[in-house]
Amino acid sequence: MVVLLVCAVVLGVMPIIRAQPALPAIWVEPATLNFDIATAHVGDKFNVTVWAGTTSDVFTYQVKVSFNVTHLTVARAAYTGGTGSQWWKGHSTFPIGPNIDNTKGTVVAGETLLGGADVVHASNGSICWIEFQIIAAPTAGNTLTSLIDTNSPDDSYLLSPDLGTIADVTLGHATYVFSGGGPPPTRHDVAIVSVTPSNDHPKQNDTISIDVVATNNGTVIETFDVNVTYGGTLIGTQTATALAAGANMTLPFNWNTTGVTPAQYTITATATAVLGDADPSNNVKTATVRVLSSAGPVTDVNGDGKVDMKDIGIVGKAFGEGPGDPRWNPVADVNGDEVVNLLDIALMSKDFRMA
Repeated sequence: MVVLLVCAVVLGVMPIIRAQPALPAIWVEPATLNFDIATAHVGDKFNVTVWAGTTSDVFTYQVKVSFNVTHLTVARAAYTGGTGSQWWKGHSTFPIGPNIDNTKGTVVAGETLLGGADVVHASNGSICWIEFQIIAAPTAGNTLTSLIDTNSPDDSYLLSPDLGTIADVTLGHATYVFSGGGPPPTRHDVAIVSVTPSNDHPKQNDTISIDVVATNNGTVIETFDVNVTYGGTLIGTQTATALAAGANMTLPFNWNTTGVTPAQYTITATATAVLGDADPSNNVKTATVRVLSSAGPVTDVNGDGKVDMKDIGIVGKAFGEGPGDPRWNPVADVNGDEVVNLLDIALMSKDFRMA
């Protein structure tokens, strides 16, 4: 028997023709279609062929081929024997389809003999060919995989001359694989995650610690410097050495406030950009610290060396608040009980106008 196998494929696909499955069966060839972005592209086309066969007489068949509509679309489909299947060529038949539905992702073909005298005896052959077009490509390092499948016994079947369903029909599929090829592209991206002072209202001459968490959002090991400043003045520099991709590193800095003018300061941690840094905007994080005067009491919340209405106004602004509340200001919590209330104002009243 001479059979027709339509298997025109785009450059870059490596079809694998499987051994014929045990009959009765409906299956798809090639068994595996491997593509790679180095040689295949969106818009390229390839063909598969649907086959069937039995070990007993058959009178009617139907085949439903399903596919992933996010990966593929069907450009064309036709019977391998012209107006009908090559398998039943020479018989008087009534074919249906192949009917293409690119919304549902199906191709349906069917064929029946006419009259009661004719049968197709135990045999096998090709039914139809389907031309697919690639509509999606994987990103580098990733793979798109789906099935070109006949595996639905309600929709793919063989009927005997008495129109009974032939039992134990193997329903096969082809595996479609489109590989992104190689590892993902190298990405460089270092960042600062957080800046956390141990005390955000120290007095002059105090030393506080500042923990800076740096991270590597890229795909390769990075080494980079982290600078910490207050109001533009350098506190210190440390190096994040050999930080692995996806890893964090905590860098502790110490800030001695001796000689620092009482005021509110912005503490800025900056990761020096690495070569090709994909997102320099995440290289900086800040925190706020108010340095209080060493000469004044703790009630001198603005650090100007005296306790007056400027200080009481700061407490009044934060009155009733605690950590996490919208008006919370830790310097207004004079007694350190994590709530700004009349106890704090009472302490300030005792020191009012005190130099």
